[in-house]
Amino acid sequence: MTSIEEHPSGEPNPLRALTLEQLRRRTSMKWRTYPADVLPLWVAEMDVPLAAPVVRAVTEAVELGALAGPGAAADLARMPEEVGHGPSHVGVLAHTAALRDGTAWLDAVLAGIEENRRLLTRLLAEHLPGVVHRSGEATYLAWLDCRTLGLGDDPADVFLRRGRVALSSGIPFGTGGAGHLRLNLATSAEVITEAVRRMAAALD
Repeated sequence: MTSIEEHPSGEPNPLRALTLEQLRRRTSMKWRTYPADVLPLWVAEMDVPLAAPVVRAVTEAVELGALAGPGAAADLARMPEEVGHGPSHVGVLAHTAALRDGTAWLDAVLAGIEENRRLLTRLLAEHLPGVVHRSGEATYLAWLDCRTLGLGDDPADVFLRRGRVALSSGIPFGTGGAGHLRLNLATSAEVITEAVRRMAAALD
């Protein structure tokens, strides 16, 4: 999982930059909701490092003292409530850097997601041929129709209990969600491969 493949632009594939061990050190909901033996492919969070231009912009802002600091707490408290709902100063700097200098990184991410989409299609055909995957556009989330597997309305629950793979149940998404699940493609090819292997093994 440590090999780095490059996009035609020369940018490394960000989806191959972090090992599973590194990802498990994250403190986000994705990596803290389930035990360590569960592969989390449920919530909409990408398994990538931050784009280098964004890291540079935020680091420079902190080093230059562009954050208000605790001394400004009283001034901030006097500001209208709606000000707190808008973008922060650092957030604006990060977004500006991403839009101005992050195009190559984004292109590499999109190429990696497309590779993973094709990989998932191949793996499902080989290991879970009863599952229907309709490839979506402009998303890194795959919608899987598992109704032919006989796992009931919530196949995600079965794959979690039997296969130790966390996926999003289709039920909370509304009418038509029963028997479906959602899988996050924004991870490494190795994680997707292992997830499908576990899902197939859960049916034995």
